[in-house]
Amino acid sequence: MDQVLCFAFDQKVPMSQTTTQSNITNPDSLQVSLSKVKAISTVNRESLEFIKSRKGQQVITQRKYVLEPKQSPQQKRRKLNDSNKTNDNKNRSIDNDLVFTSHDTKQDIDPIIENWRYTGDTLKKEHIAIHDFTDTHLSIFDDLLRIQSDYEKLIDVYSRILVDQPESRTAVSVVMENMELLQVAIGEIHEQIIDKQNDIEGDSDIQEFASLVRNGIKRIREKGVSFSMNLSGVTESVRKDTLTSLVEFNDVTKIKCKHTYESAAALVPCVVDGADYVASGENCDEINLWKIGKDEDPFSIETDYWNGSHMIYSLVSYHRNDVTMLAAGFEDGDIMIWNVSSKRFLLTLSEHTRDVYALQIYEKHRKTYLISGCRNGDLGIWDLDTYDLVKKMHCGWSQINALAVYSNDGTDHVIVGASKGIEIWCLDQYTKIAELDKNVNYLSLAVTSCKGILMFAGGTRDGKVKVWNLDNHQLVGQYTPCVGCGVRGLEWIISKKKICLVSGGRDPSLKVWDMESKEIISTINTGSGIRFLTVMEIGRCSCILTGDDEWNAKVWQE
Repeated sequence: MDQVLCFAFDQKVPMSQTTTQSNITNPDSLQVSLSKVKAISTVNRESLEFIKSRKGQQVITQRKYVLEPKQSPQQKRRKLNDSNKTNDNKNRSIDNDLVFTSHDTKQDIDPIIENWRYTGDTLKKEHIAIHDFTDTHLSIFDDLLRIQSDYEKLIDVYSRILVDQPESRTAVSVVMENMELLQVAIGEIHEQIIDKQNDIEGDSDIQEFASLVRNGIKRIREKGVSFSMNLSGVTESVRKDTLTSLVEFNDVTKIKCKHTYESAAALVPCVVDGADYVASGENCDEINLWKIGKDEDPFSIETDYWNGSHMIYSLVSYHRNDVTMLAAGFEDGDIMIWNVSSKRFLLTLSEHTRDVYALQIYEKHRKTYLISGCRNGDLGIWDLDTYDLVKKMHCGWSQINALAVYSNDGTDHVIVGASKGIEIWCLDQYTKIAELDKNVNYLSLAVTSCKGILMFAGGTRDGKVKVWNLDNHQLVGQYTPCVGCGVRGLEWIISKKKICLVSGGRDPSLKVWDMESKEIISTINTGSGIRFLTVMEIGRCSCILTGDDEWNAKVWQE
């Protein structure tokens, strides 16, 4: 062993006798590097132990909640035995409290572990090997266990015999890189075997709703009214040809800027462990996570995720196995993925060669996909379980500036806003189904359903907003919020029970358009041109978030 390691020694004196105090505090010293490697190793070992402890169990992948009478243990036994109709009718009595129960979809964990395959970068060979015992071939879960065990032994040996020399520091840095790759690989399995969070447990609003329904039914029955309820159409969360509920304002024409935050432009709302956050692209090349509180100044910066050298053009958040994730598109064509829940960087998707101006998420068959649009017209579809590029298409109308996803009769589509018009692609067959408004440069898109009609709005570089019917691809309306000023942000909202469109662009103002009257009903001075616009609820208050040309984020509320 001495012959293998002699070049990294200094007269074989123990490290503790040769390491000065400056080396202990030096971030590049051997001791600091070994401490970091040990910390990563500890986390990896704990995660692997958790995965092993879950073998033979099931993971809750989906929860569907049903409002039904709370049953006593005796009633549960009767229902289980299903002995007669009389007892079964008692089970349906409304005399008991109504409660929401979770009807869970479960999946065996063993196949998840067995079917996992490593798709990351190849592990590097150790610079200073101990009789070459560490086999870095990594493919299946058992390889993770073996390599983790080998590295624990190797780290122990390094800690006892290496001294602070360049060769030693290089050797430890290789181990650290490999341990970080292991951490990402272990995390892929770990995330898939965590139960989906129970969204209703301990929620006072949900409990209050169940109580109100029970009391209302009881009062109606006391009046002698015989009735039954069919809520099948109400309980479906989203119709197949519509989108989720719009953010609702009492009167959006009365909004004012309540808060301003420096160094923030691209903004994406997200939920982490039940709490509201906003991820932001800061000063072009930084990503931060802001926690939303309920005080007078609701945003507080919590995590600095990234400080790089390339400009961020797009951000999107999504959930994978109930874990909040964040994807960012950069000017060099890279797409970087973060685990927001654990606050760590996962990996980089590097198939694109030009600026990634737009990102969108869609789900199909319980799988999550990422759509990316680039400056050179490339359109990528990524599987966010395997991080593989599933399909690469090309928009014939050059630079892609915006993407919007919608579903119609169970078929998913993506609208592409490009520098020379609109393209609509079917995501089931990856085929183009429509081309609209050729040679018009579109910068922003927003989709909604109004009175049963599925439609989208597009903001153009020359300052127009056009609304299209997605059933027949016909233009149904247009207006000009700012002549010659590009419309870079669009959002559909509800105001005074009416559907409205909010737009922002190079012109330093927010415009609100009433779909019913087809008129601009409000113009709000923003002080600077708008780069990004989104809407969300903070607590129980609706707001508009904007990122402007001066790299400020502003919160607009009634």
